[in-house]
Amino acid sequence: MVKDNGVHMAYIKFLAAWKNQDICDLKKMLSQDIEVRISYSDKQIVLDYPRTVKLLEKRFEIQQDWHFDIIQQYTREDENIIVTNITREDSNARLLEPLFLSIFTFKGDSNNSQLIRLHIEAELNPI
Repeated sequence: MVKDNGVHMAYIKFLAAWKNQDICDLKKMLSQDIEVRISYSDKQIVLDYPRTVKLLEKRFEIQQDWHFDIIQQYTREDENIIVTNITREDSNARLLEPLFLSIFTFKGDSNNSQLIRLHIEAELNPI
């Protein structure tokens, strides 16, 4: 049986802030020591906190509809790991870019959980 460590649902607030493009709330939930890795077919990008915030701000310049399909959830000590597909659409429900498979790692209790790692596999096409 998995011990309830208080972080099981912390990701919901984070994904809601992302969906609402609320950069202020997201910044509060990002660890200052966050490491983000984005893998494309031909390159990999590693971002720290300032570059992650800058990327999110750039992405949020246009109004769009973000979709998060939670595939699986895991716990490890005081961490909550969420595997999700991410897509985004414009106001006409047109896909803006191919699917992203993402692994979010949150650490801390439900009152003070922060995203410490994010791994994204970009430009995917479902089989």
